[in-house]
Amino acid sequence: MADGSVISVAPDSSFTVASYNINGSSRRVKLSLAQGVLHITSATRPFEVSSAVGTATASSASADWFVESKAGSARVAVLAGIVDLTSNLIGQSASIPAHWGARLEAGRAPVLPRVWSQMEFNAFIRITQ
Repeated sequence: MADGSVISVAPDSSFTVASYNINGSSRRVKLSLAQGVLHITSATRPFEVSSAVGTATASSASADWFVESKAGSARVAVLAGIVDLTSNLIGQSASIPAHWGARLEAGRAPVLPRVWSQMEFNAFIRITQ
């Protein structure tokens, strides 16, 4: 992308660029992920990905992260940086640091983040290469 961000899309994923505003000091990226997995190396803040159940937003200046959207749920995994996952319905959020992941079910608060194993990250890496 023009700001240096990179998005890798897994097969059978469906996403839309809702807005992409990179004008001087004003930077904002919004994507909408209907289904599938995105691997994002973001160079812009805020960089957000919304799904049917919640929104993931990179809260650090740069981040390397994954977002998965399925019917009724979403997962976020962070390799570098910090990403916030917020429930659309109740507005509660969780901050996910590097090497951690969290999930969100429809109508609920995000499950507390936990350390992810390399095997869990590898599953996302494999499908987005």
